Parts: sequence; structure tokens; C-alpha cells
Amino acid sequence: MLGWEFFKKSVTQIYYNFGDAVKITGFIWISWQLISILVSSFLIGKPSIAIYNFDPNNPTADNVENFLLAGFILLTISAIFFSWLAVLWHRFMLLNERQTTFIPKWSGRLVWLYLLKSIKVGLILVIILFILGMIAGIISAILIVTADFSSILPYFAPIFVLLGTYIFLRIALVLPAVALGKNMSIKQSWEYTISASGAIFIASILMTVLGIISQMIVTFFSTQIAQAAFLYPLISFFLDWIVIMIGISILTTLYGYLVEERNL
Repeated sequence: MLGWEFFKKSVTQIYYNFGDAVKITGFIWISWQLISILVSSFLIGKPSIAIYNFDPNNPTADNVENFLLAGFILLTISAIFFSWLAVLWHRFMLLNERQTTFIPKWSGRLVWLYLLKSIKVGLILVIILFILGMIAGIISAILIVTADFSSILPYFAPIFVLLGTYIFLRIALVLPAVALGKNMSIKQSWEYTISASGAIFIASILMTVLGIISQMIVTFFSTQIAQAAFLYPLISFFLDWIVIMIGISILTTLYGYLVEERNL
């Protein structure tokens, strides 16, 4: 099954190259998390701009503005570090470009281009999911009025995550292309992935299940095992890294197989 092969190839790339994965992404990932923690702590420590001071039941102009400011800062930090990490991992998988220094190479031009292209992909994805969400909301409202379908509502979230993952993998081959210094349009990415659309859907299911299992493990350690609460940040730190790395690897594997016509 091709979808499973995409997923397995991506996982084994990390497993068999774990040392390189740590060298390439370790410093970036640790720095990303530490800076995010420091920024969050600073914001929380300043009541005037604390992200956790936001009260949805009392959305005054001040706390809405502060919440949005804090979210924007953290989102910007995450986007830059993610783009840096992703460019290097794409280039390792496709060009076998290794890192020999403690601080990985900063490919400024590629990172900024990757960031801009990611924003474009993200905006398209948000628009598509917004339209689908509107349609689903109307259908749900009709069904709930005519019958008791409230029991299926909790399944809407994972379904949307699945759809989002699938659409992302279809249009985001532009990202590894940017990491290689090549140009590709979103339309071309969609066309390249048409022949493997079914396999990509299977890979999307596997990615969605992986994400759900990861969150279940983190939630379990944070809420059910009080004695091991100190493990929660470490487990979250590692599992988040694994999920992100597998996601980037799947995208890279698709690019290598569909665009460069490599063997799996």
C-alpha cells in the first residue's frame, strides 16, 4: 500500500538517521522551545500583556489586544524556527547535506522564502477549511434540528484535521522545492500529487492518528499520573519533535517520489 510506504519511509528516515536528525534539528528545536518559554514567561509576568489574562467572558479591548499581541509574537517565533528546521531537513533527505557544526547553517534567503511560501500555503488551507467548515456547520445544524446527531459532533475535529493534512500534502510540495532553491507553483504541486491522491489520503490518516496518539500520551501524563507530572514537559518536547519531523519527512518523501521520480 503506497500510502503506508510513504509513512514508513518517512519514519525510517528519522530512525536510521537519528544522529543526523539531532545534529541538524536539535539546536533549533531546543532554542525554539526555550525562547517560546521565555517569551511566554515574560508575557505572563507582565499583567498588561499576559496571554493568560485573556478572559473570553469579558473580552475588553485591552485584553483582546494583549492576547492577540502575545499570540502573534509566539506565532512569528515558531514560523521562523520551523522554516529554518524544515529547510535543513529537506536538504538532508534530498541532497544528503549534513551539518558539521553545533549551530546549524542559517540559509537566510531559503529560510525567508520558505516562510513566505508557508504563509501562502497556510492562507489557502485556511480559506478552503473555512469554506468546508461553513458547509459542515450548515449540514450539522440541519441534522441536529431533524434528529439527535449530537453524538457525532466530537468527531468533526479529527475529520477536519485529516482534511487539513490531506490538502496540505497535496499543495505543499512547493516547500521542499523552495528548500532546494527551485520554483514550483501550488497548482503544479496539486498536479504532481494527483496520481498518488489515494495514497496521500492514507498517509494523512496515519499522520492524523499519530497526532491524536501523541496528544493522548501527553494528556495522560499531565492529568492522570500526578507522581510523573515532571515528565510531562519532556514527553511533550520529544513527541512534538517526532510529529513535526515525520510531517516534514512525509512531505520530502512525496517530493522525491513524485517530482524527482526516486524510488521509495
